[in-house]
Amino acid sequence: MNGLKPIKIPSAKEKVASELRKAILSRKMKEGEILSLDSVATQLNVSITPVREAFQILARDGLIKLRQNKGAIVLGITDTYIREHYQLRAILESACAGLAAEEGVDISGIRDSYEESKAALENGDYSQYASQNREFHSEIWAAAGNKKMENMIAELRCRPAPECWQGSAPARCAAPVHGSARPVVWFLFPDPFRSPLLWNFFILK
Repeated sequence: MNGLKPIKIPSAKEKVASELRKAILSRKMKEGEILSLDSVATQLNVSITPVREAFQILARDGLIKLRQNKGAIVLGITDTYIREHYQLRAILESACAGLAAEEGVDISGIRDSYEESKAALENGDYSQYASQNREFHSEIWAAAGNKKMENMIAELRCRPAPECWQGSAPARCAAPVHGSARPVVWFLFPDPFRSPLLWNFFILK
């Protein structure tokens, strides 16, 4: 059974938020569209409670605006949303990179994930490539050893990447993953001072 890792099962509110987020970012839900708790709950076959909680998550993200006792209005993708998405990722993931680069931290999982994603790219397997990219980032968060930070980044990272919002071409969505080749080099020779700065540059470039 070696090699198996725990599976994190999303809560109901996370599942609802994920479905709504995908619909908004893919523009299936248009800017200005009104969302009601009852309608969304019926469509997703869930109770109103997780829908209300999901609305709060998406409102915090800036994708919808809550209306008192009247559901919400879709705000859609804005320049502010995209900028804040990457700024927050840069702050959190850079901190994880610094912690993971400290002396004595086991980074074998980071190296393994990188090699597997590299192999998938060379074979043109973009689906596997994207999966391994997520695993690569997850290994860095886990190596940091801060569970609260890991959960915060996982919630943020599960959102569709901005470069994939405008289409579904595999090459376009794989492009940002290819950039992971550079940061992983710094994990081969860990430096808790340089790693956060370099990872911040990678996320925001």
